[in-house]
Amino acid sequence: MKKDLTLVNWRRISCFLLPFCCLILISKLAHSETLKVSSAHGDYPIGSALYYLADNKYGAITTAEDIANTPLADFKKHQASQFNRVSVDYGYWLRVDISSDAPAGERWLLHSDRVLYNLNVYALVNHQADSLRHIPAQLEGGRSVYAFELVSDETVSLLIHIDGKTAVPLYVQDASGFTNTITIINHLFSAFAGLILGLAIYNFFLYLRLKQASYFFYVFHLITSLYAIIVFEGFLPDLLRSYEGHFNQSYASILFACLFVRSFMSTHKNMPKSDFILVSIACISAGLIFITFEHSHFIMNLLTPALGITAIYIAVHRLSKGFKPARFFLLGWLFPLLSVVLFMFADIGWLVYSAAYKYCYFLGVAVEALLFSLALADRVTLLREEKILLEQKNLELARNENQTKDDFLTAVSHELRTPLNAIFGGLQSAQELPKPASLCPPVEANTGRCKRHDAAHQ
Repeated sequence: MKKDLTLVNWRRISCFLLPFCCLILISKLAHSETLKVSSAHGDYPIGSALYYLADNKYGAITTAEDIANTPLADFKKHQASQFNRVSVDYGYWLRVDISSDAPAGERWLLHSDRVLYNLNVYALVNHQADSLRHIPAQLEGGRSVYAFELVSDETVSLLIHIDGKTAVPLYVQDASGFTNTITIINHLFSAFAGLILGLAIYNFFLYLRLKQASYFFYVFHLITSLYAIIVFEGFLPDLLRSYEGHFNQSYASILFACLFVRSFMSTHKNMPKSDFILVSIACISAGLIFITFEHSHFIMNLLTPALGITAIYIAVHRLSKGFKPARFFLLGWLFPLLSVVLFMFADIGWLVYSAAYKYCYFLGVAVEALLFSLALADRVTLLREEKILLEQKNLELARNENQTKDDFLTAVSHELRTPLNAIFGGLQSAQELPKPASLCPPVEANTGRCKRHDAAHQ
């Protein structure tokens, strides 16, 4: 009986595991050693056909010629469809074999969604070491591209050397499709930049009118954030590109964000401990704006979430105290903080990098700009309401003061009128009484008058 139950249980477990085993097998078979491309498809993530090999710091494998002669068995297979960071101590080599069914030669591009400065690309045709050639980097549409040609019945092996630990999303796309993609991205980026500039100009005029420091810091936060995105996207004009390494625009954006939070929330009065954290972040950012060193990017990845978490805590605390503009302020920090965290996790290799994480950051910045503008408008409305209430209170106090004066004068006049009436009445009665004879002057001096006076009273 126990054997039958055991057999039944194993059968159930086997029926349950069989579909998963089939899916794993299919996924393994789907990872082809050669990436077959077609111009009608679009861009191809190269991760499914990618192999990588860690570079040796001490020079055992350092040149492209050595890599061209290295057998594929010495490489490790990449498991994800999109290339992500691999666990190596130094730089590493990537290898992807690409083929096409097109009869004529087509121009294809290896590209990323950013400007790359630490990438060296070589092409190898049909695994022939003597066909090895270096592919120079070109800048098209704010992206680093590496052009090569594909001909039918030929396999081009791209050997990519990456210096350092960097998660680099890489794609292969035909030249015409890449041009169309860049055109769409440029239109979207133009709309995004126009929105940010429009909000900056609008809030700058509000600052000139209202003379509030919150608007000033917010405007510079928008400008520095937009400049950081322009540099990151590779749209910086050639005239300013030579100054790119002398100014860290991301730290400038963090600095003005700290100043904006302090001014908007009045943390120096209401939350001194949180204000100390903001001041510390602002000082570190200000000190690193014009300083570039090895771990600068890592420090920025720490300061950004620290600022976001601190700002959210301040917004929740102030909202609990009845500060209504903190509603939009809180939402304005939640969206970009989430997008920045996703972007940073993908950038450092904890998540598989994709374009969605990159553009969700742009969306988060746009939503942040809109919500911060609403928060400032709500704060202005609140200040106007407080001003109106203060004016009404002052008017009511003035009315009460005047009424108090009137009541005091009425009471005083009433209290004075009673004895004065008695005094005036007594004086009037005294005037009507006849004068005694003893009060008359001597007859010799005033004989006629006294006689007339006596005759009048007889």
